[in-house]
Amino acid sequence: MTTFTYRATRIGRLYEGDPLPVVVEATTYYPAGAITFGVEGRALYADGDEAPWAGGPTLHVFETETGSEHLRFDAFPGEEHYHYLTPGVQNHWVGFDSVADGEFITWIADRVRTKLPELLAEAGATELAARIDPVLIDEVFGTVEVHLRSRGLQVAKTAH
Repeated sequence: MTTFTYRATRIGRLYEGDPLPVVVEATTYYPAGAITFGVEGRALYADGDEAPWAGGPTLHVFETETGSEHLRFDAFPGEEHYHYLTPGVQNHWVGFDSVADGEFITWIADRVRTKLPELLAEAGATELAARIDPVLIDEVFGTVEVHLRSRGLQVAKTAH
């Protein structure tokens, strides 16, 4: 299994560099002005394993102009988490508490619709955050949410 070095933060873990890359051919893109949403079905494998140890729907938030990813939400059953990404610099991984915060995709939808500029600013993308068009986000995100909930994105988890 690949190991990554991190340091604990007030919330989550801070890793140097980028997370595992987006699988472009497995991602559907939804432009919404300054940002583009990407929905991907991801499966994570330990080295040598034939079955994934985690996986499921992932929401990526890219800057449309550059293609840089600034936020990632991994809705892996039992492994829900999200990332604040500073491309080429750091990956701030934050675990999700479904007991305190409820169903993860519902939480994601609420945060994208009500807190996207703040989330992008936390990831260091303050200029991008200022260019967000909430009306465009709202118009596009209904389709994105339906795709995130698609059964085709679910991955059966194996014991690990």
